[in-house]
Amino acid sequence: MNDTNQGFKTEREVLQYLKISRTTAYKLRKSGRLHAYRIGNTIRYADSDIAKFLSELKRNSTNSVGATK
Repeated sequence: MNDTNQGFKTEREVLQYLKISRTTAYKLRKSGRLHAYRIGNTIRYADSDIAKFLSELKRNSTNSVGATK
């Protein structure tokens, strides 16, 4: 991977940024809608994965964030 500007956010930062609960973040990870990386005991989210999730959400604006298919 040659993306040197790739940034990562902590779970707390993502919860605040997306204004979602920890439970919702867990459901999104389990369903595969929002990819996360476990590094040691912490969970990190790539900025590109967050952008991809928001893009998908925008395309499917009739679906709620916590809904599963």
